[in-house]
Amino acid sequence: MEPYVTIFILCYNSSKTIAETLDSAFRQTYGNLDLLINDDASGDGSADIISGWIESHKDRFRNIRILHSEKNMGINYSYNKGIKNCVTEWVKPIAGDDIL
Repeated sequence: MEPYVTIFILCYNSSKTIAETLDSAFRQTYGNLDLLINDDASGDGSADIISGWIESHKDRFRNIRILHSEKNMGINYSYNKGIKNCVTEWVKPIAGDDIL
């Protein structure tokens, strides 16, 4: 059996690109995927886009989790927070403006 892998997306004010990033995660052919998104207190509607996208695509992933920060903590804090919340052995981190 293939091991589970988490695609971990770091998001901060990524409303213009986050849907495309999420779509690229959805299109992966590897079967055993979890999705973890850390929204670092975006103020541009990114969280709403993420929530809507997940509702339409939730069956693709074994597990989907969203972490929210009350205030912007920066990339290092967000990365470490996300990694600590991953439950799979393998993790692929990407930014909210990256494509897999």
